[in-house]
Amino acid sequence: MNWKIKKFFCNLVALPGFTRTQRRRIRDRLMFRDVILETNVNFFTTPSKQIYNKTKINVAFCSDKRGIKLMAVAIKSLLNVSANKCDYNIYCVIDTDVTSAEKKSISKLTDGTKSTITFLKPNHDFHKCCVRHWTRAIYYRTMLPDLLPDVDKIIYADIDVIFCNDLIEAYNIDMDKNYIAGVKTFNNGYINSGFLIMNLKQIRKDNLYKKWIDASQRKQYPNPDQDLLNFTCRGRILYLPLKYNFQPMDGANIYKYHTPCEIADIQYHLVVLLKINDQYFLNSGGNMPHKQVYGNIAKDKNMTKSQPLFTVVIPMYNASKFIKKPIEQLIHQTFDDIEILIVDDGSTDNCAEIIKQYAKHDKRIKLIQQKNAGVSTASNTGILNASGKYICIHDHDDFVNLE
Repeated sequence: MNWKIKKFFCNLVALPGFTRTQRRRIRDRLMFRDVILETNVNFFTTPSKQIYNKTKINVAFCSDKRGIKLMAVAIKSLLNVSANKCDYNIYCVIDTDVTSAEKKSISKLTDGTKSTITFLKPNHDFHKCCVRHWTRAIYYRTMLPDLLPDVDKIIYADIDVIFCNDLIEAYNIDMDKNYIAGVKTFNNGYINSGFLIMNLKQIRKDNLYKKWIDASQRKQYPNPDQDLLNFTCRGRILYLPLKYNFQPMDGANIYKYHTPCEIADIQYHLVVLLKINDQYFLNSGGNMPHKQVYGNIAKDKNMTKSQPLFTVVIPMYNASKFIKKPIEQLIHQTFDDIEILIVDDGSTDNCAEIIKQYAKHDKRIKLIQQKNAGVSTASNTGILNASGKYICIHDHDDFVNLE
């Protein structure tokens, strides 16, 4: 389908969204559905055995206490997609208030692999820097040249990413005399700092670290850490293809800054999916995905994700007299690879309690409750939260055959 036509229809479907953010989420989920489905299927599966890369790859994550669970999900996804391919030296720059129990949970992620996790304390070089409404943790990535004096090259990733492929190709990129490498988000060469390859050796050689400290204290950047890196490294930035930092929230803007080949490549060779937490994995309670995934990590369970073939979305309102029959028919289908997603549109009867009872006995049933907004909005809420490859809208008083 022509991109402009597809964009028009996606915007049309997204109109019932209450806020600009809701409309964007619905629109982007539909526009980039093929990419997201490809990612959903693969990002927690263990790849088949391939040629093993003997060199350990240096990777860094930085966070304060609030982001520890997000960090765990990012690390786990990286280790899963890299199984039988390569191992990592993972460096985590974290605040001192992170507990030993939280560190232990993170460390256990490497069990059964040759990868290692090292925890580093941030220094105090940026204690006077401008942070605006962010935390000081945004500057932790700029501390890496000082915290890792024996490391010449490292890959940095934000904690709110999901890895869909290993980092072997990225780590083997020749940085020459460039300081950093990243994916540009504007035609002027401005890059997003959520995924970076950092040439620490060159940064130390040119004394760039001290320039970062000085600039962070003197300049009032709108996006402090990202602007700092872009402005101080200008002319020494290597540009990476879109597959290393794909943000679905960018929408059609990717067509302004990236070639058609780059865009086509993300469906088959996507490496890093950024800013996914408020976009495509919101569960019925409005929680971030790490809350569900990290719970599995804490229980030492394998981090797997199976995608149902169909999601049946049922918007309902005061449907206690009708809802039992379609639910019974759906759960007893001869084809059982389905997700049953019921959206309660602010009902005043006990239909939500009926669904909760069914959900206790059948994990395929999920309930989303929202304020009354109409059947169209309820249907869009279901589409937004669906995880199936195909979606079917089913009225609460419809009946279906068992086959």
